Amino acid sequence: MNKKRILYSLTSLILLCLISVRAQTPTFTIPVTGCVGANVVLSTSVAATNYTWSIAPVGPIIASPNVQNTNVVFPGAGTFTITCTAGSPAPVSTYTQAITINPAPSITISPVSPVNVCSGFPTTFTATGATSYTWLAPPLLPIPTIISTNSLATVSPTANTTYTVLGSASSCTALGLVTANINPALTIGVTPASPSVCLGGTIQLTANNANTYTWVAPGNTTISAGPATVVVTQTAATTYTVYGSVPAGCSGSTAVQVNMSTPFPIIVAASSATVCPGGSVTLTAAGATTYTWAANSSLSSTSGPTVIASPTTSTTYSVSGTLNGCVGTGSITINTVVLPPVTIAATASAVCQNYQATLTANGAANYTWTGTPLTGTFTPVFINAISVFAGTYTVVGSNGGICTSTATIKIDTLPPLNIQVAQSSATTCVVTNNNPCLSQPVTLIASGATNYQWSPPCPSFLNLCVGGTVAARPCTTSTVQVIGTTASCSGTAVVTVSVIPQFTIAVVPIQPITCLGSCINMSITGTGSNVPAPLTYSWTEPSNALATLDNPLSRTVVACPTVNTTYTAVAYDSRGCISAPRLVSTTILPVPAGTITAPTNTMCFVNDLVGNTSNTINVGVTVGNPGLPNGVVYTYTWSSSNGLILTNLNSPTAIISASSIATPLIYTLSLGYNGISGCLGTDTILINVIDCRKVTAVSFTTVTQRDTLCAGQCITFTNTTDAAQTQTVVWNFPGGTPSTSTLQAPNVCYNLPGKFNVTLTAKNNYNLPTELPGIGYQNYITVVDVPNPQIRPVTFNQKDTTVQFGTPVVLTATNATWYNWSTTGSVANCTTCISPTIIALQNTQVILTGYNSRKCSYTDTLDIIVIPDCGEMFVPTAFSPNNDGVNDVLYARGKCLETLKFQVFNRWGEMVFETTDPKKGWDGTFNGDLMNTGVFVYRLEGKGYDGKGYSYKGNVTLIR
Repeated sequence: MNKKRILYSLTSLILLCLISVRAQTPTFTIPVTGCVGANVVLSTSVAATNYTWSIAPVGPIIASPNVQNTNVVFPGAGTFTITCTAGSPAPVSTYTQAITINPAPSITISPVSPVNVCSGFPTTFTATGATSYTWLAPPLLPIPTIISTNSLATVSPTANTTYTVLGSASSCTALGLVTANINPALTIGVTPASPSVCLGGTIQLTANNANTYTWVAPGNTTISAGPATVVVTQTAATTYTVYGSVPAGCSGSTAVQVNMSTPFPIIVAASSATVCPGGSVTLTAAGATTYTWAANSSLSSTSGPTVIASPTTSTTYSVSGTLNGCVGTGSITINTVVLPPVTIAATASAVCQNYQATLTANGAANYTWTGTPLTGTFTPVFINAISVFAGTYTVVGSNGGICTSTATIKIDTLPPLNIQVAQSSATTCVVTNNNPCLSQPVTLIASGATNYQWSPPCPSFLNLCVGGTVAARPCTTSTVQVIGTTASCSGTAVVTVSVIPQFTIAVVPIQPITCLGSCINMSITGTGSNVPAPLTYSWTEPSNALATLDNPLSRTVVACPTVNTTYTAVAYDSRGCISAPRLVSTTILPVPAGTITAPTNTMCFVNDLVGNTSNTINVGVTVGNPGLPNGVVYTYTWSSSNGLILTNLNSPTAIISASSIATPLIYTLSLGYNGISGCLGTDTILINVIDCRKVTAVSFTTVTQRDTLCAGQCITFTNTTDAAQTQTVVWNFPGGTPSTSTLQAPNVCYNLPGKFNVTLTAKNNYNLPTELPGIGYQNYITVVDVPNPQIRPVTFNQKDTTVQFGTPVVLTATNATWYNWSTTGSVANCTTCISPTIIALQNTQVILTGYNSRKCSYTDTLDIIVIPDCGEMFVPTAFSPNNDGVNDVLYARGKCLETLKFQVFNRWGEMVFETTDPKKGWDGTFNGDLMNTGVFVYRLEGKGYDGKGYSYKGNVTLIR
């Protein structure tokens, strides 16, 4: 099993566990988080026949979007919205929930697998890419061994082993593997492999394949520890042992025997390793008792320890000698120096004033420079390269002896460089009022040199101070200087960047004022002249203020400050130029506060007084908020729920009167400041008006007068008699249950059909004992039977039926006066007839509602099961739109097409036809023109009534 499958399996198991726990209580079970590539289970406990699962944005594929329980795999991370609609026969239930899909972590292990280690030597692996880790050692079954729960795991394997790390991040898990392979024991090599040396001679032994070494002589004597090389002096044949190791802990050893041999080296020395042509050098041999030099015409002798050599070209001289029976040899090479002509290379043949060129001499070992500008300063100069100004210079080269060579060079004087500067724009404008103030960038391009230095120096309004191209953003018209240089010269140029002065804006109100909790409309009303439109706007508030602007990028904003606040407004013209900032300071006042005072809050009904001789009340107000700014004073406005205020509508006192109806009345005082918008405080007082009227006319009502009920239904009667409360009532309901009642709004049920009378009598405390007004209606309530409609299939015997796709099903309704038909997913030829025909396109529930009156109805249902026999969607490979009535139109074919998108493209990829109507096809034209014979490409996507989706591409041939 690969890493991803293990990760997906673990993630799916976790999600299934979570869903199993949560599904006990909610109707729909959808996890709130998931992982990329993991199987997310979607389920609902709603019992229904139709289900529709969908995901937004589209992309993830739901395995079965029309079943009760399904699953989905998200190929990418993000936040998605899952919706499930379940319905029929239960009421339609729709549930929507967001799910966040997190990416699986990418686990990286270092060192990279496979890792070669030594047996039993500790090795540390480090995992990255997740937030938590679990390291496991084999075997993983039945129970894995956990060796670490952090990013580091230290192991000491003795055999090749593969370790596993599980990394988690954002509830998603990934798998990492690393293999430790056991290195074999070290094999130590020694060079030379079979050494030999003369008596008393020395030999160098060098080991390899390890990092550190220990050399041991016979008798277990350590002669060297650490280096790979050891030098030994031999008096007899000896076997040495070298032990080697590496940092990983691996080690090895080998033995080498040094044997005795007769040859030995002769050391040859020369009074000089080089000589000029015609010169001589003394050669001296040492290390033997007798010496013989190889014959050479340039030697003064062929024997003896010392000879004179006079070579004319570079020559190697050989000598042999004897010592204690061993023969040794030696040699030495004497090089003859033939100095070639000295040459001078210059970095520039001419330089500007105060600039230097570098002169480099070649062809000798030592050099001596002289020249006019050097005289009196430091003469000579013993180096091969010097830096000089314009002038004439000579160099003498030698090899340290009598051999010399001479060369001369002249460096001319150049005029200053002609530096040019090009501007991307002649003018610019200010685009930000921040610190620093910046304008739109003007690109400055310098030419005439190779290197450039700009000023004013950085940091300034220049984005760079070096280079051929810079961007200048001054806040005001400014001058920029550039110095251009080459290796041998320089020049200067000056350019002016012109900045258009900022335009101004006007803002209303100039000094806005309102009360705490209210908002202020502020608007930019105009600008200075010659400002190119269209304009855009920006408002800002102090950084320490609460965010109170509703739309800071509009011309008009609404601010709701809680303290005095200064806002800044700017405008931008069509060039992006910003205006000078306009400051708008607001003043926030406390909300007006006041309390209404009154001697009483009860009065009697007007013109029908009982124990009360007055129907007016004098009220006043006590105000707060002392210390208002100068010029800010209270204003008063009285109002009431019935509009009755006799006097002083705009003063701190008022006279109010009783209402013409018996009801509690609310009188309101509105407090303001000089008409300042947003400053409004209120207080209210409740005046209870006692209704003293007696019952004179009785009335009652139901939902609809003379209502029609279905047998077994109930209806509520309401006493609507207009008189003082509390009233005593007596109801009579012949044929109803109950038949009498003393409630103000009794609920009465009627079980048998018929027409029934209703009578009500009522009085209150103000009626005389003999006064008992009443009212009654004949046949006020009409009760009808409830129908028992039934569906009878005409072409089938069973109640619920199974048919092939598209089969007509004829149904008949009985046991009601009139009917209404409805279906889910199929087509009926009528909805109110007794016997409709249903065209079965998919599994369908037919619902029949029968009526005996407009309120008395009942339903019956029938399920039609459609066998999915849809076949495939396809497009013919050719058609001939020649108006012969045969194959003139190209259609997308399919027995059960529900939706489709059919497109046709020509060979250049241009779409010549598109439709989403299965009944429409392509007639071979494009923009009204006939298309020529040729091959076209089609693309067909759609869904059948069986829920199956289709997606095809192919070729179709148009034949004329």
